[in-house]
Amino acid sequence: MIRQGDTTSHGGTVLEGFAVYTVEGRAVAGLGHKVACPLCKGVFPIAQGNPAHTFNHVALAYEGMKTACGASLIASQASTTHTSPTGSMARIAEQQIPDNPLGNQAEDKVVEFIIRHHETKEPLEGVPYTIRLSTGAIESGHSNAEGLTSKLLVKKTVQAELIVHTMP
Repeated sequence: MIRQGDTTSHGGTVLEGFAVYTVEGRAVAGLGHKVACPLCKGVFPIAQGNPAHTFNHVALAYEGMKTACGASLIASQASTTHTSPTGSMARIAEQQIPDNPLGNQAEDKVVEFIIRHHETKEPLEGVPYTIRLSTGAIESGHSNAEGLTSKLLVKKTVQAELIVHTMP
């Protein structure tokens, strides 16, 4: 979920959100809220939102959605860090998967994560991961150049767990 103060792939900042709808003390942003873009030298609206998740009839914005200038939105809250007894690090995220804003079937949902460096928040390419769904499905792979995992299409709301494996 995108909130006021979150950043974009162009180095911009989300300027607005719903004053009465906050997550962790920051206003949640949606379709039409303004984003400052230093790369494109202007202020642009959020151009995408999830129509299945709205507030005051405005679609909410999520990680990876676009602004009118083409920048991708970057959520500042996403996952937690877990240290195993052996000391290896793995990022683990669990979420309710939102409805697929791109699908043409109302029941379809997309499971996709972005893997970022825990300090710089830059997307990480080539990181091995496993996605486990509450349906029992398991998908493994490596993050792409944008830090994204593969997209999984599911037919109902599921729990999804992302496990990022320690790189040798």
